[in-house]
Amino acid sequence: MSELNKALSQLRQAAGQLTQEVASLDQRIAGLYAKRDALTSAPVTKADFLEYIRADLRKRTKRFAYTLSADLKNVNKTFSSLERAKDDPAQLIRLPYLADPGLPVDVTEAAMFFYFEDAIVAGVSRQVDAMPWPENAQAASGRSETLAKLDAEIAALEKERDALANELVAAGLAA
Repeated sequence: MSELNKALSQLRQAAGQLTQEVASLDQRIAGLYAKRDALTSAPVTKADFLEYIRADLRKRTKRFAYTLSADLKNVNKTFSSLERAKDDPAQLIRLPYLADPGLPVDVTEAAMFFYFEDAIVAGVSRQVDAMPWPENAQAASGRSETLAKLDAEIAALEKERDALANELVAAGLAA
């Protein structure tokens, strides 16, 4: 019986060590998730914010730019045609400069964004400069790489943790 008690004691000790390792890994994983959350929820700098605004404007202008490019390809570019359009008030170059054909508006928002991107960003910049900005703002550069490293580390630790937990279950020491 003493040998059995000794074996059970060793088994409990091993289970306790595995449980402590799992708990330690859980703490490390939680710490990494906290770092990740802090990184993703921190505001960006004013300069980065304005770059996001510019990217948004460019995304909004893609369809208009595509339509404008297609229309430019179809414009008669011959000298005689362009001269007629220049000299004859009744002749116009058939080019929808400010709206997509068929839309019931004279100027589309996308056209405004396309032509006045710099002016719009400058206007937003003036407003941003006039308002308080979070002191904990962080540059966006490098965040994606840091997040990828954190995600890889989290995945590795979770894999290690799951392997230990599976060992406990396989040994019948956990459900």
